[in-house]
Amino acid sequence: MTRSDSTTPRKALGAALLVAVVAATSLALGQVVSCASQAQDPEPSPPAEPPSSAISVPLAPTAAPSADDDVCADPVEGTCQVVPTNTTQLLLVTSGSWKDFEGRLQRYERRCARAPWVPVGEPTEVMLGRHGMGWGRGLHPDDQPGPVKAEHDQRSPAGVFDLGEARGYATEPPPGTTWPFQHSGSAWRCMDNPASDAYNTFVPTGGMISPTPAGMAPREVIFDLMVFVLHNTDPVQRGAGSCVFLHVWSKQGVPTQGCVAMPRPALGDILAWLSLERRPVLAQMPQDVLDAVAQAWGLPVAVR
Repeated sequence: MTRSDSTTPRKALGAALLVAVVAATSLALGQVVSCASQAQDPEPSPPAEPPSSAISVPLAPTAAPSADDDVCADPVEGTCQVVPTNTTQLLLVTSGSWKDFEGRLQRYERRCARAPWVPVGEPTEVMLGRHGMGWGRGLHPDDQPGPVKAEHDQRSPAGVFDLGEARGYATEPPPGTTWPFQHSGSAWRCMDNPASDAYNTFVPTGGMISPTPAGMAPREVIFDLMVFVLHNTDPVQRGAGSCVFLHVWSKQGVPTQGCVAMPRPALGDILAWLSLERRPVLAQMPQDVLDAVAQAWGLPVAVR
């Protein structure tokens, strides 16, 4: 898939954002990983390998939002939940089984880590990978029972993931958007070749644009708006899957190559709603898996 270069001011803003968020996210993600590791292995885990030179990075805030009620007054101590304690926005995608390519997305909010998740708006129908879902690489513990995502398997990644920057052929993001966005088009593409050192990052095309695969809608339609899902980014593991986005669907009932697709108005609402200060994450998995892990991982139980 291809992208165009952004303007110089946008580059400067992106560079400043990169410096500010990497340190905060490294700390937050490190806490989650160490918590999961301690639950499985009493030996201390070695420091995580730094990610390869990815352009898109986790976009986490430096502090959790405040709250003024008794529920949120006390700090959360000793938690081993997968969802970060400073996350107060959540996108939850569920499906009927590992093989289903049709799912449902619901937005949630909470005031603090101790407060319950509350649905926001109506659920949205989404299209998943042609072969359903398989466990990806994100904030959740590894070695979960069930299928595992691999490159070109046409599965969407299951698990809990941070969200990266938004891009698109659109010249501007939806009104009210504060989430980092850059206009992009045919000058950039996301590298899905595991043999490349740029695997799972954006690279310039140098004017060489691959043709749209047969049966696929034009890129300027489905990638008019998109949000990078931070699957397999910290560190990047070759062959574990790449270039996963929330993006616009071509039409209802058509599965994706491994992304999560939805109507453009729904994605526009999500972009206008996302807030860096609220550390939003994406969680997606079959409904029965969610039922099994929701309490331990700090997730809401989706309404059927």
